Amino acid sequence: MRSRCTRSKTEPRKLTLALCEEHQAIRARCQLQETGHWRRHYATRACVEGSVPHGLRRRGPR
Repeated sequence: MRSRCTRSKTEPRKLTLALCEEHQAIRARCQLQETGHWRRHYATRACVEGSVPHGLRRRGPR
């Protein structure tokens, strides 16, 4: 069954799991991003981040 799990001939397959607290924090952040408040806030940021490269292209390097 080794050939189904890893390409290594000698080393075992390694599986890395996130810490429970880290996983919970990621899940909470994902849920927060589903709210209308977060989407409105991020829309402002997306607009600004799109404007900066546009300005650099028009005015040249900093």
